[in-house]
Amino acid sequence: MLPAIFHTAFCAVGIEHACTVGIIWSCPLHTTMTRVHAMCRWWSADGEPCGLSLTKNNNVLVCYSKERRLSEYSPAGKLIHRINLPSAIDHPWRAVAVADRVWVVSHGTSSTSASHRVCLIDGQRKQMTHSHGSAPGAELNQLNQPRALIVDRFGHVWVADCCNNRIKLLGVDLDNPQELLNADDKLSDPTCLCLNEDDGHGLLYVGQRSGKILVFRVLQEL
Repeated sequence: MLPAIFHTAFCAVGIEHACTVGIIWSCPLHTTMTRVHAMCRWWSADGEPCGLSLTKNNNVLVCYSKERRLSEYSPAGKLIHRINLPSAIDHPWRAVAVADRVWVVSHGTSSTSASHRVCLIDGQRKQMTHSHGSAPGAELNQLNQPRALIVDRFGHVWVADCCNNRIKLLGVDLDNPQELLNADDKLSDPTCLCLNEDDGHGLLYVGQRSGKILVFRVLQEL
């Protein structure tokens, strides 16, 4: 049985057809980025970052794939938390904070990875508590290079299942997988996700390897 909030939130979810809003390389961002770079500058000695996200208190959560590590920094660059991920998490790609020292992590973005999963990590106990996925594959309970993650206000996890050309929705415990979008919705190698929950019905932005960004309206009040 689905948790009540998940059942309510998901069963009424619908997605309108995509519209292409542009090529990501066409936006002249260099001027803005130069200003930001001049305002705040700090470095990490933890390794090469492959994924960034913001926590609810606006700290920066950094995922280091080669080092298999998560680090959380204040906006000024002060280290808040650092955790070495369990050895079972191979090639972590993205991480999002769902609570204080609890993170959801996608991993298995290499063709040599034995497991392609999304996992919940308890930073206090330094262990994995829940997971979704197994060996790479296209079944509903599998993933193939889960590139991007977002967590909505209900705690549901949205996953860009890149090589399966689909977007999946998972419950708060990474259970009850649902396929929201797939190749029939013009998805091809989705690698980035962003959900605007300020709009009454929500807008889902999906970035693809081709350089296109697709926009979908979520027909469920978020």
